[in-house]
Amino acid sequence: MVHSRESRPVTVAARSRPVLSEELFYQLGLRQFGNYNRLRLEPPPSIQTLVKLAVEAEPDFPHATMSVDQAVQTIVDILVSRAEMLEEYFGLKIDSHGCLVTLPLLLRNYTPNLDKLPLFLMRLGPQVSSVHTRGMDILSL
Repeated sequence: MVHSRESRPVTVAARSRPVLSEELFYQLGLRQFGNYNRLRLEPPPSIQTLVKLAVEAEPDFPHATMSVDQAVQTIVDILVSRAEMLEEYFGLKIDSHGCLVTLPLLLRNYTPNLDKLPLFLMRLGPQVSSVHTRGMDILSL
């Protein structure tokens, strides 16, 4: 038995739930890679709006090198330029208007916390890079 920050007893199993769920989704992602079910977003939100929300809310975002609008546009440009790859490999579809149409659905009947979607997209943009190896684009995350 372990005590939580709220000073009430918590079992070790309860404390390890976030780690277990993270591992579960990681394993599901590996197993379903390139063959994800999709969660359709209605209406599809603008990725520019979502990324801007995250950049403005992120205290550690490096504003010194560029303005918020420049940072947002850079991230959006990266995501839009990689839209085909993101859809094919991960089921994350961005339409021609820059709206997020689908997300990968790793576990049926589970809806992820969409409050974290802006932060996810903000972090995804800079991490999506193309590595040219023997004529093939490889995703580097």
